[in-house]
Amino acid sequence: MNSRFDSDQNSPVRITTLHRGFQLFGEQMDLLGRDSELNRIKERLNEVQEAKKIGVIALIGPEGIGKTRLLFELADEAEKNSVTVYRLRSAVLETDARSRLAAQVVRHRFGIPPFLHTTQLHTRLTKSLKELIPERSLGDAVRLFGHVLGLECNAESTDVEQLLTKRAHRSVISLIKRDARRHPVVVIADRIDEASSEDHAFLGQLLENAKDSQILLALAMRDVTAVPSPLKSVATAFTLKPLNKTHSRDLAGSLLSRMESPPKELMVAMAQKSGGIPGAMEQILRTLASRGIVDTSKRPWVFRKDRLRKSAIPESVAESAAARIGTLDDRSRGILQQAAVLGSTFWFDAVLALMRVKKEEDSAFWVDERSRHRLNRVLMDLQSLDIIHFEDQSSVQDTVEFVFQTPHEAKLLYDELDAETKALYHLLIAKWMNRTIDRVDDPLRWHVEIARHANLAGEVTLATEALINAARESQKRTHNEKAISFLREAADALRQHDGRLRYDTHMLLGELCLQTGETTPAAESFNEALHASVVMDSMANGAEAYLCLSEALTARGSYGEATEMVRRSYSLFQTLGDQDGLARSLDGLGKAIWYRGETDSYREALKHFLRALALRRKLGESNTIASSLINLAMVHYGKGYALHSRKYFKEACDIYSELGDNWGYLHGLIGTGCTLFETGDVKQALEVWGTAIAKAEEVGDRRSVCILLNNMGEAHHTINDQASAQVYLKEAQEIAADVGEMRVLVDALMTEAMGLLVRGETKKALKKAETALKEATKQNSLHHTALCRANHAHVVAQAIKDGTVEETSDKHRKISKAFNESIQELERMGNDLLLSRILQNYAQYLTDQGVDRSRSVEARVEEIRARLKEEPPETIR
Repeated sequence: MNSRFDSDQNSPVRITTLHRGFQLFGEQMDLLGRDSELNRIKERLNEVQEAKKIGVIALIGPEGIGKTRLLFELADEAEKNSVTVYRLRSAVLETDARSRLAAQVVRHRFGIPPFLHTTQLHTRLTKSLKELIPERSLGDAVRLFGHVLGLECNAESTDVEQLLTKRAHRSVISLIKRDARRHPVVVIADRIDEASSEDHAFLGQLLENAKDSQILLALAMRDVTAVPSPLKSVATAFTLKPLNKTHSRDLAGSLLSRMESPPKELMVAMAQKSGGIPGAMEQILRTLASRGIVDTSKRPWVFRKDRLRKSAIPESVAESAAARIGTLDDRSRGILQQAAVLGSTFWFDAVLALMRVKKEEDSAFWVDERSRHRLNRVLMDLQSLDIIHFEDQSSVQDTVEFVFQTPHEAKLLYDELDAETKALYHLLIAKWMNRTIDRVDDPLRWHVEIARHANLAGEVTLATEALINAARESQKRTHNEKAISFLREAADALRQHDGRLRYDTHMLLGELCLQTGETTPAAESFNEALHASVVMDSMANGAEAYLCLSEALTARGSYGEATEMVRRSYSLFQTLGDQDGLARSLDGLGKAIWYRGETDSYREALKHFLRALALRRKLGESNTIASSLINLAMVHYGKGYALHSRKYFKEACDIYSELGDNWGYLHGLIGTGCTLFETGDVKQALEVWGTAIAKAEEVGDRRSVCILLNNMGEAHHTINDQASAQVYLKEAQEIAADVGEMRVLVDALMTEAMGLLVRGETKKALKKAETALKEATKQNSLHHTALCRANHAHVVAQAIKDGTVEETSDKHRKISKAFNESIQELERMGNDLLLSRILQNYAQYLTDQGVDRSRSVEARVEEIRARLKEEPPETIR
């Protein structure tokens, strides 16, 4: 998508800052003592602007040294000079895409607020992107940016999801580059120490893909080791040192400027005790205010020297925090202790929920709001003391979010609570979070936090439920490895008698393992779920577990065991009278038998698929009827009955179209086109695929796009339009590699090799065929490997025939072996249509070698190809 943002329409919205400024007791404070560093940073921005080359700076220094403040000043100055500024902040918790750097860019670029429903977010993205990119690419763009913002991406595997993330990052970077074409762009990324691996990858891609753009990337971190690896060699490091004595005294004077005549000894003491760390000096002033040494309630402020003699100035930030907490009254202290259970960040409603547990005398429930009013007054007082501050934007809808000025105070207050009180508060917080799950923009992070609080409360059941929910949220975004880790943590915590939770955990774990190709762990998980169903005394759950176990065994290639498991599932569903379960079991049985590839597996598989379809027609559920129709279409197609297969594909297409199921509709169109292609109706096949590709582009289904492009390339190759075939196949390969659809990549490479062979470019054909075979072998797909091995043998045979490679008996032996092994594998799989293609090439090879057996092979090809326009025998329809 690098070229999709060429229009100058839809300029970026004004970027709202992520900081409330740098206030102390309600007033903005000036930056002092950092002129040299700020000027050097500005110079670096000027260099970037003049050279039209990306630049990277890294501000390094301990907490409170002034990194964030310098970035704030840089952004403020840049915006005044019409520079676009993206202010980003790394997420502390690496749980969800929504808080990562790329997502922040998209939200700020298009002005997307939090708490939008999925439909609203999709609509907002579509509207914003419509003015930037062609209609043909809109669906894909919405999918990419939606993925960045945490919407479901429907990727088929973790590998595909990772490729999708890379593409999405490139698209976000295209937005930044587009802005940089008109004027400089500053991308500020604070707290890089807490950045996720995905954030690091995004910054690396930004550097790589925007080298020739006037972009300044400004990072802040505590330690130089936090600089992302891709940026280390190009980053200009600015190590911030403590302020010198003069600047420290100037800062102290500025902090005390609301005092009529700040005492020199107080300024000197503050400068010395802070060690030149601005953040520490501010904390010292807050401590002096909390002890009444500096009376901030008066205007101007009053210095009470007599009180200073009675209490020493703190030596550190931690000591300062303890001193400030020590001055609080019991009510304020108690409320802050409750808040501290949540951590450094807390919410008004959460603290109120804890307060309400204690019953108050003479309280008129649901009418009396005294708790709310009291909490509001206390929190306002604590803000005036600069112990806490509120955030402009809350991460929980309809409640105010607060943050402790330093995490030290939160830790001290939390540590004061006894174990029993901590456990109670953690339980109450976990339950409050459960109630507010619909009010947060980041449900994954919320579920993880619920699990943490529930574990600290000793509530295993609640923690496990939260982990299962976290896994489901991760699964939606195809973060399958993360989801699996949540479920394994849940499984380890559960006891044998926790039937329901064990069942839910292991069923989902098995499903995820199956998606990631871990067939043995999947089977083990479904076995655990099966045992849990017995503990629960639930036959229905047992039937489901058997059915899923059969699916895992089928995927593993254990077809005999799979058949037995699905028969058990069928028996249980029959006892229960569950017609839908029976239909699903029949489908599972049909697939296991079909994949097993034994004699007459076609008839046996069809029998079960037809019974499943009959049951579903009785139930009248359109989507499941369409699913059965696709199963029947595929098995007929594989056996060579393309014309009959088309009837099922078309009926399924009609159902999916009526239901608005785009994926199912595309699947049906692709299949319909394939049947037309196989029966020689190439022109009509191309028309159907053309309709399908327009729909795929509209909905952003690039996986289907690359499948269709490959099919269209093969069709043009068949009618000897090699120039068009080359164009389609090249684009198919590019998209297949981009979206991780490696099997389509293999097909496209091999079809291209055949086209090169037709054009007489044998050397190129041989090289392309070798690449395809190598890629197929890596994919560990028996089907594709068998096909590629035979096609590679065909190319080698043609290369020997035209003298491109030297003829040897060893080469002929390898060619014969490759053909025979491929034929055996495709026979075992029962895919006669693909088998006929291999047999045709094998017959040609045998004919060229003068082998009589070529006639019998040709006869078999004719027998299979004759089925294409025939109806299958009446007994197996």
